Amino acid sequence: MKRIQLILVISFAIAAVVLLWQNNQLRGQESSLREKMAGNSKPAATGFAADGSRETRHSNRPSRPRDVALDPDRLIAGYNKLLDERGYSVEGIREIVRDQAGSASNAEILKVCERIKESGLKDMPQELVLAMLLSHIAKSDPSLAFNEFDKFKTAQARRGAGIYHQLAEFRKDSEIAYGNWNPEYAAALGEWLDSAQEAGRLKDNDKKLAANTRCDIAILLGDLSGAAEQIAMLPPDEQSGRSAQLAKAAVTPELRRNLIEQLNTPAGSSAIQEIALSFSRDAGFEATRDLIEQANLTPENHDLAAGGIAAANFGPEAPARAAWLLESLKSEKTGVVSNFASSWAHADQMAATQWLNSLPTGKNRDAAVAGFAPAAARLDGASAVDWALTVSDSVQRDSTLKAVIQTWHRKEPEAASAYLKQKGIEL
Repeated sequence: MKRIQLILVISFAIAAVVLLWQNNQLRGQESSLREKMAGNSKPAATGFAADGSRETRHSNRPSRPRDVALDPDRLIAGYNKLLDERGYSVEGIREIVRDQAGSASNAEILKVCERIKESGLKDMPQELVLAMLLSHIAKSDPSLAFNEFDKFKTAQARRGAGIYHQLAEFRKDSEIAYGNWNPEYAAALGEWLDSAQEAGRLKDNDKKLAANTRCDIAILLGDLSGAAEQIAMLPPDEQSGRSAQLAKAAVTPELRRNLIEQLNTPAGSSAIQEIALSFSRDAGFEATRDLIEQANLTPENHDLAAGGIAAANFGPEAPARAAWLLESLKSEKTGVVSNFASSWAHADQMAATQWLNSLPTGKNRDAAVAGFAPAAARLDGASAVDWALTVSDSVQRDSTLKAVIQTWHRKEPEAASAYLKQKGIEL
């Protein structure tokens, strides 16, 4: 019996050794095969195929040499297939164009533009595709790209279509593919915009993008006055971000004063407030306060700038800044005071309440309460109602009370209804 057990143990041991030897042989063959393959291929990469579909590319496949001519039929076929399989896609056609035109010469691209103009592309504005192609030329010769584009305008463009597509594409491709603009590119783009405007090609829906573009060009070329002029053409709600960018470029007191005076128009009011706030963050409250007092501003713009820097920080210095704001007001409008009080109530309601208690009866106090009470209703609706009732001007009192009730009733309808009934106020 013991002899049988010994034979079984030896048999299992031999079998294990054989299996181990076979496994090592297989690993050696796999390693050898991998080494051979490594000499012929590299890791795969995913991208757009010529026809617009996604493909996995291996570096051992022959890539298109840089001196192979760009094929317009291949590009058009790629776009049309993309349209059939995935639908209209600006990003999709942009990648196809980049994949095929990125290594082409300017002469090749111009030939392809001519071919596209003749053939057309279904469901796709020709101006957009041409702008995508010509933006590659703009990398090396922006003046050529912008001037050549006008030679390839379609009948629609000749009938008076705007320049939105091509301008947007010149901006987007240059920023994404080539990084920030250089002065040569910016100057050439500005000249092209000027010529398009002189020809009457800037339509209403082009003007905002054109103003933003001209602002970028002016900042890059160091023309802060020109940038300010373009910011003033933007809608008020879009002036804020551009104004902050422009403020950072004004690094000296003289530049800051020139900039804020350049925007001293009704259209530039929002920009003035944002720029003053940016100055106060960089140069400090006192320096910006002196700048506002010395600058040649309309009473309304002066007060907007003053209100902006007074509300920049609601720390221990807030009461002193509030006193300065009320003393320095130059216009008859009190909206700045309302906005200041509202901002303070959101930041520190208790401190804002103490300030209100110190104000004498009058239009500034009414304006402050009108801004404070609706903001205070978020935390204490009953107190906010009481504050609203202290406004001396009847019209302003009614509008303030209405705003307070709306805020409180939306949050606590039952409590609001009960308190208003107690006060004899109807919803």
